[in-house]
Order: sequence, then C-alpha cells, then structure tokens
Amino acid sequence: MSIPSTTDHEAAASSIDSDELQLQKLGYKQTLHRTWNYIENFCASFCALNFIGGVRSVFFLGLLAGGPKAMWSSYLITLAGMWITAAVLAEICSALPL
Repeated sequence: MSIPSTTDHEAAASSIDSDELQLQKLGYKQTLHRTWNYIENFCASFCALNFIGGVRSVFFLGLLAGGPKAMWSSYLITLAGMWITAAVLAEICSALPL
C-alpha cells in the first residue's frame, strides 16, 4: 500500500471544487443531508410493505388469468421497460445531481 502524495490530494481537491462549481451553476449549495423526517420514513416503509403485498397479488391474479406463460411474458416486457426507465433516470441523475 502506498502513501498518497500531495498531487493526489490536489487532484481530489480540484475535482471536488469542479463539482461544487457545477452545483453552483445549477443553483444548488453543496450539502450532505443524512437524516429522514417522519414522512420520508413512512414513505420508504410503505413502499417496502406495498411490494410484499403486491407480489402476492400478482402471482394470484397472473396464475388465474393466463397461467405461467402469461406471467413470464409480462415479466419480460416489464423488465425491458424497467431497464429503459433505469437507464434514462441514470443518465439524468449523472448530469443533474440533486
């Protein structure tokens, strides 16, 4: 393991400075917020619990409506849409951080 030199520290500082400048151009102040309020905590918990209940109903309705073939085909179509959505959101988030 090598000890980082001063040039490594200067390079890290310059990248932080350029990131901070880009945030200022977008109208944001660089902050790190590590707490959740009650509504954020409730929303995250609700999403997690909704997923658990939703999976159960998807299996029940999918098996009744079309069987395994209908379930797998809908999963593949949904998976493709989810990948497209994730790629678009990743591109937006990498260009315009909050």
